[in-house]
Amino acid sequence: MKKISIVKYIEIPDKEARGNAWDASVTVLFEQDFLPFIHKYIDKFSEDIDRLSATLLKVEKNKNKEIMLSKTISNFYFSI
Repeated sequence: MKKISIVKYIEIPDKEARGNAWDASVTVLFEQDFLPFIHKYIDKFSEDIDRLSATLLKVEKNKNKEIMLSKTISNFYFSI
């Protein structure tokens, strides 16, 4: 069960947090067998993860964020 990951660090703005933001990350896990494929398409994965991060930051501001977060992550999962 060997896995590899792509990690994108983000900051979630929050006026009440120390430093006015929370540190967070988006981590995508892959089976190690996909390593050649990931190396070949790393730029596309990076763009997709950047878009996901931007969307998650927008969703974080909504009142019903739990449902929207789940849908956003599901959509990302099925698109890659």
